[in-house]
Amino acid sequence: MKKRQILKLAWPVMISALLSTTLVTIDMFWIGKLGKLEIASVSIAGSIMGIIYPLSLIVSAGTLALIARFKGKNDPVGIENVIIHSFLASFILSGLLFVVLYPLTSSIISVFKPEPALIAISSDYLRIMFIGLFFLIPFMVTNSMYYALGDTLTAMYMGIIANVINIILDPILIFGLLSFPQSGVKGAAIASVISNFIALAISIIILIKRDIISIELIKKVNISTKWILRIVRIGIPASMQGITRPLTGTLLYRIVAIYGTSAIAAFGIGVNSLGLMFIYLNGFASATAILVGQSIGSGNHRDAVKAVRTSINLGFIIQIFFSIIYFIFATYIIRIFNSDPEVVRIGSNYLKIISPIILIVAVNMMFNSAFMGSGDTKPSMITSIISNWFVKLGIAVLLTSVFCFKTTGIWIAIDISVAAEFIILYFWYRKKHWLKREI
Repeated sequence: MKKRQILKLAWPVMISALLSTTLVTIDMFWIGKLGKLEIASVSIAGSIMGIIYPLSLIVSAGTLALIARFKGKNDPVGIENVIIHSFLASFILSGLLFVVLYPLTSSIISVFKPEPALIAISSDYLRIMFIGLFFLIPFMVTNSMYYALGDTLTAMYMGIIANVINIILDPILIFGLLSFPQSGVKGAAIASVISNFIALAISIIILIKRDIISIELIKKVNISTKWILRIVRIGIPASMQGITRPLTGTLLYRIVAIYGTSAIAAFGIGVNSLGLMFIYLNGFASATAILVGQSIGSGNHRDAVKAVRTSINLGFIIQIFFSIIYFIFATYIIRIFNSDPEVVRIGSNYLKIISPIILIVAVNMMFNSAFMGSGDTKPSMITSIISNWFVKLGIAVLLTSVFCFKTTGIWIAIDISVAAEFIILYFWYRKKHWLKREI
């Protein structure tokens, strides 16, 4: 498996991730013009959506694994069946989430115990975003279809379209430009919903124009619960894995909060500054999942293993560079965001303790992608639950409450959890059950 093949699949995913990060920054820039109350409201809403997004994996993970497998087998009928049933499953999932979440919007926000004004603004924003799930989740599933087919470039173009539309609509709807009513934070949410709807519509049109799916088949196909169950069986464990990290991350923030505002700020800055590495790692991870799925589908297990090894090598080499940078320049990196001495002290300590372990993060992500591409998602789910809920949170509580390590104990707990995740994933990977997984 040539590095060039992985890089060809990976770079559009990296650009898409970079665009998404840019969009969040631009969103916050415009919302920041409204005031700190609005920024805080959207930040809370964003945290909640961050927990909801991984639920799309219930459909998208199975979609990727099955289409990649059928692509490897050169089975266009199988691909069409997965696409049609994935769209159906994505709309069903969107509906279920809307029915559950929409009536409970204010109650969900109240968990964060914000002031009443924040609850009102956050609720307005979230209710619109919950309506938008009917477009967001199918759009995310459509991206998985393109990924599985090996067409990450089209998925990138769809991301560009969605982001550009969002960037254009944001100031227009937030501030009421061009005779539109001023909608404030609701305008930001509406812009997101419209952009996802347009990108989804274009994505579906392209699938039809390229004869990947046909109108005739859509009319004739017999909807089968067996197909939906095949998709969901792969997706539920992947979703459980995906939702574990943001949930335990939120709880970790509560432990950090014991040590004051400076500790919270330092942790937030440290986490965000590490976000850059996930842009390229997600690219390699997506390429790994695609190539593993297609290679297993074609019966070429050797290429599947080679894809994982090559991605690990690429990710690990780049991580060495960033690990050194984060360790040596930890203090300067934190100071870019905040010059408060206490924030700098705690934040730089975080980066110095975390920087060595990010080498293993690259390996873990590629192992998880191998399981995702093969459709064998249970090992990743089990590993994520053990390493995050038990190891990370358990050791963080132990080191802070019993041994009084303060924030340093939390950072050490994160390191240990990543190491534990590697040990368990490596065990599952070496067993090679993922290469023989029937889906």
